[in-house]
Amino acid sequence: GLRQGEQWNLEISDVILARYGAPPPDPDDLGQMQWTDHVLREYVLPELRPDVLIDWLGPLDSSQHAHGVNSPEAKDALLRIDETIAQTISKIRELGRLDRTTIVVTSDHGFAHHRESVDLVGKLIAMGLKADRTSTDLVVANQSQSLLFYQSSRNPEPLVRFLQREPSVEAIFTRGGSGGRGSVTGTFSFDLIGASHEPRAADVILSLAWNSDRNPHGVPGAHTVNGAKTGPLAGGASGHGGLNPWVVRNTFVAWGAGVRAPVRIDAPMSLADVAPTVLALFDIRATLGRGRGRVLDELISPSGSAPRVTRRTLETRDAD
Repeated sequence: GLRQGEQWNLEISDVILARYGAPPPDPDDLGQMQWTDHVLREYVLPELRPDVLIDWLGPLDSSQHAHGVNSPEAKDALLRIDETIAQTISKIRELGRLDRTTIVVTSDHGFAHHRESVDLVGKLIAMGLKADRTSTDLVVANQSQSLLFYQSSRNPEPLVRFLQREPSVEAIFTRGGSGGRGSVTGTFSFDLIGASHEPRAADVILSLAWNSDRNPHGVPGAHTVNGAKTGPLAGGASGHGGLNPWVVRNTFVAWGAGVRAPVRIDAPMSLADVAPTVLALFDIRATLGRGRGRVLDELISPSGSAPRVTRRTLETRDAD
């Protein structure tokens, strides 16, 4: 049977569909956002009165994937998002809750222009490191700008040696190492990227090459992606998925109740820090393990200070 929370969610869904009808179908990201935020302002905020609300605003993501950062389509999507956020803030003010509300605007990644494509799987087959595109002797999980390799042989050395000679490959990580050094000479260890999660960890992970070349709209950040062919790519299509700093660095802005203002955080932070910081605003201090974020005390505590930051440079060299 349904648990109490599941039944409650179904009842809310029935109310929403009865009052507002079904949302626009895919791929109408703009229409879906406008429908969702209308429901948010007219029903969720005044009647359900949530303590925590997450509102995902999708049009900017889809427009930048298709056309690139700073494209006319991306600018229009950003304008629409600004408008709907302003309307939501106005609704919160109308309900008399703005002085008790904390607002966080963030993104889960940046973007880089798809400048080059490489058929890495085809090259692996040609080198005899994979039988064919559907074989399971070497399973390749493609994330466009990064790839995860799962081997039946559990011997990464031949694969790594091939990848180290491939100009499209930027950084290689291997399972079983520690302290930054991978199990194969010339590679990094999984603990640097939080990928040491047995038993599902890959055997080898790589990030493809990137640079700071500008996209067709003048914004820096480009990279190579894995695809069905090797060669230059045309158009403004962009994406994410690797260690390109134009992709890894993104947006975090917070203001409102409980937030010190103005303050700029220069210490490294990530999306993993949002949840523990929100809990801390409710006076809930969760026990956090490695890789599960930290409370941004320098943002929400009058006496809080940023953690001490240490930096190091780790180099690897091929066995050759």
